[in-house]
This record gives sequence, structure tokens and C-alpha cells, in this order.
Amino acid sequence: MKKILSYMSLAIAGLLLGACSEDFKDWASQKAYDAEEAITIPGFTASALGTIDLNGAEDAVKILSLSQSALPEGATIDHLRFEATGAGMGIGTETLNAISADGFFKKSDLQALAENFFGKRPVERQFAAHAYADVMINGQAAFVDAGEFILSLIPEAPQISDNYYLIGGPGDWSADAAMTMTFNHSSKDVFEDPVFTYTFDGGKDMWFAFGDKDAIDAVAAGDWTKLYGTTGASEDLTGSFDRRYNLDGDHSFHIDGSAKMYRVSINMADMTYEIKELNFNEYIYEAGVNNDWGAVGQPLYCANQDGIYAGFFYAQDADWSEGKGAFKFTGAFNSWDEGNYGTGTINDDGLSGTLIDDGGSGNVLATPGFYKAEVNLAEMTYKLTPITGIGLIGPAQAGGWDTDTDLTYNPETRAWEGTIELAADEFKFRANDGWDINWGGTIDNLTQDGPNLKIETAGKYFIQFFPICETKSFAVITASE
Repeated sequence: MKKILSYMSLAIAGLLLGACSEDFKDWASQKAYDAEEAITIPGFTASALGTIDLNGAEDAVKILSLSQSALPEGATIDHLRFEATGAGMGIGTETLNAISADGFFKKSDLQALAENFFGKRPVERQFAAHAYADVMINGQAAFVDAGEFILSLIPEAPQISDNYYLIGGPGDWSADAAMTMTFNHSSKDVFEDPVFTYTFDGGKDMWFAFGDKDAIDAVAAGDWTKLYGTTGASEDLTGSFDRRYNLDGDHSFHIDGSAKMYRVSINMADMTYEIKELNFNEYIYEAGVNNDWGAVGQPLYCANQDGIYAGFFYAQDADWSEGKGAFKFTGAFNSWDEGNYGTGTINDDGLSGTLIDDGGSGNVLATPGFYKAEVNLAEMTYKLTPITGIGLIGPAQAGGWDTDTDLTYNPETRAWEGTIELAADEFKFRANDGWDINWGGTIDNLTQDGPNLKIETAGKYFIQFFPICETKSFAVITASE
């Protein structure tokens, strides 16, 4: 319980709390007192100084004032801190230590406080705060409750818009054309993930710039200075950028069109860019726990050389993966040298997100099971569709075209298997009791929406179906006694 002491008894309280002045020289060190031990001094309180904007602030920021005139004569503040909870959140508490007796705190500590509770977006954030001070009098220390206050902070962050648009390049230089060429972005807040990408076809010489909606609206009004241009040479594929009004000209970006496609990545936090030439391989490969990290080929196929791949595999968990199937994608079979694609961000559904081509990126994680994976290396995204079952459909099996006869996945053979009595008639394979994913064609080359298959002779058959990817999927059908 907090005690209210008279000024005369302050020294006695200090003796009881016991600490010599040498213990209070380090302002960055929190003292070993509990809030329950704090005393109060009439009139000694902390007051907020209004909204504190950390953008452009110095390394030391004054956030509160103390009514030090209420202290006994000769008393000094030897340490100051406050405990903060996000106002209205009611969860979590963080303690910040002052760097001076007159209410200055480290800007970096305040920035971290705002980010930890609310994220990096530079809008006003409020904290319910409680200040405590170590007060020295006659060489003795007392731990004093300086009261509650509301701390209002605006975290430091660059100016980042929610959307950016390419102008020129594969389109034209009109504002209307620019509004159809929107950069892609993850599902995260733009201040948490400041990277935007735009991918377009190559094949011709092109010049382009980019800007947010304010810049594109300015173009429509005849003002081109708000667009972004490179601070280096127009042909540079990496570098920094700035608004044209800060440059000595338009500084548009230039590509020669020699690549099939191009991906422009802009980082709005540090104002840097990368233009990557994209010439896609026919296959990429899944590498994970299920195939000894790529030792067994698990290809995904790109049909149109556009960087969009699809394939099927089982996501298997490991002891260290916390019950999740773990895998990545590689640009070449059993090699990490031609692309090492791991997770960038994961969407709320847990089945899609962005990819990073970086050996240090994390594994893609998913609930163990069989999946169709769609990977877009042009946009650096992935999507997983759970395959809960695969079966035969059609009059060759008992259920006709209405009901499937299910197969069972065998992780040892990597096949969906079953022994089924079949009539001499037509059938197909399909997934999830629906037609969104189905296979037909020929037994040695099963493709999406392919023609019906046919059993020539009625009988009992052991069926193994290997859904791998287009051009690689096949089945083995063996008569069974």
C-alpha cells in the first residue's frame, strides 16, 4: 500500500528503503524496487508535454515535466522511469528509463515502445503511463510514486503511401495508363513491409518512372516533378531514387528490353530500387523434409515462360518444425545456386504469402498434408491448395460420374493408391470431390482437364497415381488377382 509521508519523515523513509548515493549514478539502470514499496510526496507529480512527434527529433527527447519544487530542500532526483501500457489495450507493460532528471528519454527507446505496441505507422499512439523516481535526501534514497499520465507518441517513419503506380514502360505516359499499373504489395502494413513490386513483359526498349496517387494526379494536372527518378544513371539496375523536384532532371529509369520480363522492386523505407531481368526456367523444384531437401525431384511446371509454376507434393513435418510441414523452392534440381526461395510474409490464411530469393530466408510452413502449390516468381508469391483426397470418377467405377472411389496417399511411394474393381468404361482422376482439379489424357501423361481415360478390360486393378505437375503426372494400373 502506498504511503503518504511528510517532508520531515522522507529521510527516515529513505533509511528504511536503504540505498547509498553510489547506487544511483547509472541512469540507464532500473532500480530494484517494487511499485508496492513506492511512497508519495504531496504535489510531486509527472505531467506529459503533449504529443511527442519523433520524426526529426533529437536523440534525447523530453516527454514529461516533474514538479520538483514540491520536493524538500536539498532533495534531488537520481533516477526516473515510467511504466507504460498501450492506452485502452490493457495488456503488456514496458518500462523505460530516463537519461536525465528533467524528463529526457532516449528517442530509440520511445520508438521501440511505439513499434512494439502499435507498429511503425506514424500516427499518434497513446499510452497509459506511470512515473517513478528515486529521490535522494541527506545521502539516503526513497522510491517515489510520481503519478499517472497519458503519453502521446508519433513514431518516426518515412512517408509511405498505400499504393504506387508505374508510368511509361509497358504502358504510356498518361495518368490514366499509370493507374492501371499498380505495384503489388504484401498483406502487411506498408510501414512493416515497405517493399512494392511491379512485373511486366520485356522485349522492347522502355523508359519509365513511378509515383503514388498524389504524383499521378499531379501528372494529370501537368506537374511531373512529384514522380520518382533514379539518383544515378538511368540504366542502373540498382540504386536509390528521389522525387524529381530534388533531382536535376527527370532521371527516368531505362531498360533495353533484352529480358523476357522485368520486376521492379522499390523499398520506400530506404528509397532504394532493384530492376531484375527475368528469364524463367521450365521447372522449379520443391525441396523440403518430404524429399530430403531436394534430393528427390519434386518439380513444378511453368507452361508459358511467365514465371507461374504449379505442382503437387506432400508437406512433411520434422521434429524441429513445431508440427508444420517445412519446405522451400529452388530454381534447379537438387541445387540451391539458381534460386533459393523461402518465405517472406505469410497471409492470414496460412496458405499464401510472399517469397524471398535469399539463402537466409525462412522455410515455408504449412499444416502437414498434400497440396497443390502455385508459385509466381514474377510476383514472388505462393499459394497452397490443400488436397484432402484424390479418387476415380466415372462409369468405370461404382459411383459413376456422381461419386468418387477414393485412393489413399502413400508417402513411401509418393503415390495415391488403391485396389478397385473396374468396369470396361471411362474414368478420370480428380481431387477434393470436385472438378477444379482433375486429370485426364493418357496414363503416362495426365494433365488438367485432359480427355477421359478408359479401362479396356473389366477386373480388379491396383492403381497408383502420381500427381506431380503438368508434363510429369502419370499413373500405373496393374491387374490384381
